[in-house]
Amino acid sequence: DHKAWAELTVALQQAGFRLMNAYVVFSEHPISVHIRNVRSIQHDCVLVLASKHDAGPRSWAEPSAIDTEDSEVFCRRCGEALGWFLDNERTLSEIRSYWGRLLGTTLNGCPHGLSLRPSS
Repeated sequence: DHKAWAELTVALQQAGFRLMNAYVVFSEHPISVHIRNVRSIQHDCVLVLASKHDAGPRSWAEPSAIDTEDSEVFCRRCGEALGWFLDNERTLSEIRSYWGRLLGTTLNGCPHGLSLRPSS
């Protein structure tokens, strides 16, 4: 949900954090009964944060549209986008709008490609 990423971005920005690294890890086994026949995210993004005043140099590229079809790519790209946002302060409105464009939200607010409905 782009709103969740936007709110996380704002909270971390206001708290004075920078993203030093982001690791994508498997969080669900593909045959888990909780995600079977559901197109769901099977990864997590572990964020390594530091105070923006104590953090060493790290540069994040400006993000482009995030692929929501692949769980690993989705998590990796969201982590990278978060790093860029934390290094390039924006207003709450700009952050919400930018995350919406990055994730290509649909009318119901779900990213294209990921859904809670069973796949056919």
